[in-house]
Parts: sequence; structure tokens; C-alpha cells
Amino acid sequence: MLFHSLEFLVFFPIVVLLYFALPLRYKNYWLLFASYVFYMSWNPVYGLLLFGCTFVTWGAALLVERVGSGGQRRALFAAALLAVFGALFYYKYMNFVLANVGRVLLWLGVQAAIPKFDIILPVGISFFTFQAAGYLIDVYRKDIYAERNFFRYALFVSFFPQLVAGPIERSKNLLKQLDKAYPFEYERVRRGLLIMLWGFFLKLVIADRCALLVDTVFGKPQNYSGIQLIVAAVLFSVQIYCDFMGYSTIARGAALVIGYRLMENFRQPYFATSVQEFWRRWHISLSTWFRDYLYIPLGGSRVQPLRRYLNLMVTFFVSGLWHGASWHFVVWGGLHGLFLTLEGLLAPWTKRTFTQWNIDPANSLVRFLAAIKTFFLATIAWVFFRASSVEEAVNFLLRSTNLQNIGIVSHGGLYKLGLEEKSFYLLLIGMIILAVFSHKRTCHPSFLSWLSSQKPIVRYCVYWVLTLMLTFSINLSEKEFIYFQF
Repeated sequence: MLFHSLEFLVFFPIVVLLYFALPLRYKNYWLLFASYVFYMSWNPVYGLLLFGCTFVTWGAALLVERVGSGGQRRALFAAALLAVFGALFYYKYMNFVLANVGRVLLWLGVQAAIPKFDIILPVGISFFTFQAAGYLIDVYRKDIYAERNFFRYALFVSFFPQLVAGPIERSKNLLKQLDKAYPFEYERVRRGLLIMLWGFFLKLVIADRCALLVDTVFGKPQNYSGIQLIVAAVLFSVQIYCDFMGYSTIARGAALVIGYRLMENFRQPYFATSVQEFWRRWHISLSTWFRDYLYIPLGGSRVQPLRRYLNLMVTFFVSGLWHGASWHFVVWGGLHGLFLTLEGLLAPWTKRTFTQWNIDPANSLVRFLAAIKTFFLATIAWVFFRASSVEEAVNFLLRSTNLQNIGIVSHGGLYKLGLEEKSFYLLLIGMIILAVFSHKRTCHPSFLSWLSSQKPIVRYCVYWVLTLMLTFSINLSEKEFIYFQF
């Protein structure tokens, strides 16, 4: 059940109306039931996997807390994590590992019949397993108490707005909010619906329009070169941002309508002036998960520089593998680890150069050029993310350096890449609106509060422009959110 499907447009109002109509003690049970209906709409069998992950981590957390300390406690904790990540490994990485074992054996001259399992990847498995594992780790570290109420914990793991593509919530945030139910409040519901409207705009108006051109070029990159590939790469950077932020925004808005506040997953990442800052702004729930549960336990930045950069590389290689069981995802993660390592190594030289030339790092032009640099590096890495293989990504980048066809920009050649002229200009208008709103958010963190303070004619013009552009986008093909595959 996609957020932008007819089914959800029926499902969501029913869930909300019954939630507010039901007595207090039944509200969470209703949300839990609705969340399982939402998840099982893809495949009813997935519900068993979700329930199994929930039951194992809930029971293990109670046992870990009761044991208190010692080897038995560590064994219980390790067994539960192994069960959770074992399920993730089987569904997502089994065939990838077996295929690579087969290649290694073949390279060694050993002929072996390597089996291939017919496995369908459950939607959102990487998200809810990480959310449940994070809770278990928090209990093991004694950062939180284990949740006694199974139904409340089950709702924390399966809460439908963020279940299949995040944000990956923390127990300290969402689980605590589930202790109580929320009455209907007009202002909160209005804000939630406006946030959802913005999310639909990002997905339907911008991301899905970008996809028309991106899918055409990346589908057969050998047929294109130069400016065509560059435009496709840039638009994929825009597409994946608007697609994923669109989902997170709709999720945050839907949760707020009911009364719950999910963590912010994006903070204008393409305004970042460094790759380090980019990762403080991009997919914040995942980047902080890896920071807290992998990077810091490895030693983080408290160790010698060489070890610190090794920790960075390991963390980003694992992050790449989290996104997909393929080497091009691993290379994507490795590139970001490399960019961060180079930034760290060059930081003293950069600081000295700025001091010698009396350059102010806070200068608007300097920050703008630094943001362009960061976007350029992120776009190069995104090519590996979007391509079907490492070899294809390398060839894509090499062919993009041939700019002999740059004249197609003025001759309308870009309109032959799957995005007709009218839709192309609507996309440009949408991207301009996104840039303006993003800039406003850097000045006013609570953009909705700023918008609400404007005159009614300004507010309603904004609402109607967004709604009107959405109506021109409903005929686009119903594309899944990119992060559903993870």
C-alpha cells in the first residue's frame, strides 16, 4: 500500500477517524491492528516475520534486563541480535554471499555447485530490524528500561507511517510517546496534513518526474554521453532526495495527525558545505544509528587518526551494504568514507590556506562554492548507487566527460529522454519551489510556523500552487518509493 495510492487515501482517513472515535484504552490496539494491515497488504506472510522480530527482541530485552550482568546476559543479548540480523542476512544477503563464494572458488580453480535460493525481499526489512535491534542494544546498555507491555512495543516496531522506509525511530523518542493517546486537536491535525501535502509534492511533482528521464538514461546508458548523462546524474541526485524525503515527510505528517512526533530525517543536505555536514543532514536516523551502534563502539574519533579513518571506512562500507546486496552499493558507501577521510586529512591544510589568504569560511560565496563541491561529490557517488553494476557506473562517468553533444540543451534534445517539454518545465518550477522553501527553512527552522505567520492570501496561494501542481502529476506512473527496496 503506497502512500500515494488510492488504497492509502481510503485507509488513512478510516484509521484516523476511528482512532479519535475509540475510547482511550483501545486506541493503541487499533493502531497496532491498522499497522499490520498496512504492512501485510504487500504480502500477508510478511506479517509473521514482523511479529517474529518483535517477539524475539521484546522477550530478549526483558530477559537481558532481569539477568542484570555477566556472561549469561551477554549470551542472551548476542543470541537475540543474531536472530534479528540472521533473518536480515537470509532474506537480503544469502544469495549475494553465495554468489561471491562461487566466484572466489572459481578463481581458485574449484568447481562447485553453488545453490541459489528463491527469496523475495520483504519490504522494509532493513528498517524494522534496525529499529528493533536499536531498542535491544539500548536495553543492554541500560540506557532505557525494557518495555513490559508487548502490545505497546509491537506498535513501536510496526507503527505504519514509518514502518517500511523510516525514519528509523529510537525507543527514547517514539516508544515513550506511545505511553499515552492523543485527542483531536485542529491545529495539530492541520499542521500534519500540510506536512503530508509537502511530502506528496516532493514525491509526485519532483521525484517521479525526475524518474522519467533518469530511468530512460540509466536504462541504456551506453546509448548516451556527455550532457545527457550529466543531466541524468544530477536529476537522480534530486530524485532520490525528493523521493526519500517525500516518504519521510509524509510519514512525519501522518504521525503528527494522530499525535506522534517522528524524528526529522533530512535537513537540506544539498546545502551542506562538506561531506561530513552532508551526513549530518542526510538520512539522519540511519547515520546516527551507525554512529551510535557501530562507529562509536569501534572507537569513533577517540582513537589515533589511522584507526579513526579505518572506523569511518568500515562504517560506510557497512552502510553501503545496508542499502543493497551488491558491490555497487558497497562502492557507494566506500566513496563517502573516502571523501570523509580526505576531508579529515586535508582539514589542517585547508585551515592554513584560508588563514594565509584571509578567507572567511562563513562568507556566502565561499559557502556556496563549498556546497557546489559537496553536491558534485555526492552526485558522483549517486551514480554508483543508481547504476546496476560498478562497471556500468565507471563507464557512465567516463562517457559523461565527452561534452561534444552539449548543443542538445538549446535544441530541445533533452525532451527526447522520457520527459516531454511541458513536464520538463513543471519539474523546473517544482525544483525552484523546493530551493526557495529549503532556503527559508535554513532561516526559519519551523517553516510551517513562519508560513502560518504570513497573511492569509500568501498562505493560501502557497497551498493552491502546491495542490495545482499535484493535480498535473496524478497521471504519472505510480512508482514505489526508492527506499522500499531496502
